[in-house]
Amino acid sequence: MAVDEYFAEIAHEIKRESDKVKLGFSTHALSAGENREDIVRDFLKNYIPPAFGIDTGLILSKEGEFSNQADLVIFDQLYNNPLYPTSTNKVFLAEAIYAMIEVKTHLNPESIKDSVEKCKRFKKLNRSYSQVPALPRITESLFILWAFNGPKEETIKQNILNEFEGLSVDEQPDFIVIPDRVLISAGTYRRLSQFGMPNSPFQQQMLQRYPGKKYEEIINPISFDALEENTLFTWLVWLTSWLKGAGNRSAPLESYVISGKEYGRKF
Repeated sequence: MAVDEYFAEIAHEIKRESDKVKLGFSTHALSAGENREDIVRDFLKNYIPPAFGIDTGLILSKEGEFSNQADLVIFDQLYNNPLYPTSTNKVFLAEAIYAMIEVKTHLNPESIKDSVEKCKRFKKLNRSYSQVPALPRITESLFILWAFNGPKEETIKQNILNEFEGLSVDEQPDFIVIPDRVLISAGTYRRLSQFGMPNSPFQQQMLQRYPGKKYEEIINPISFDALEENTLFTWLVWLTSWLKGAGNRSAPLESYVISGKEYGRKF
């Protein structure tokens, strides 16, 4: 058995499950959306290593700022627990989060625009990682847009280029995936994978080879790949490699203590 062929069949199964949702909930978009989120959640829980938790909720920074409601999050569940742990809508401290995932039915200009705004809000959240057990090796967090359907490839490409215009690398979604068709990589994920860690020997070599140039001037910051049935497997390889390389993440509760606030008195 070839592993890539196994995941090609999983991609087809996901497509069939999405089509069944479309048939069963054609007049109720909210229920259809929730069922599609469950499809993605089940896939990730089955194939992401168990050290990485999959859930839904809000993401909170130490300044009290929230992300938008996350369809799904990937978090370090070895060293973190959410607030409101028994609630459907949990609250995760920003430092616990590896990735925020937005699930869309169609990859159209409206869904891309909405996801870009959510990505920008998520990525600007301040993070102050605990040194216990260790500082993470990668401090950025991923934003992933998963869609089940989309137009022709050239239309997808143009729509993304239009919505990404004027965005910095740090504001861009990292992955856009239609699991049986296309995989787009951008943002800090692509910068890290193509340009190396900051101050790493590889990055220094790149900068020496192209003196005075920035990352965006050396490497195309957005990659478009039409991988068809190989899309899901390729994305899973890239995602799990990044997760394993990122290191543990731990939210320091002490950084959420409000400076100057009196929490009680001695007696």
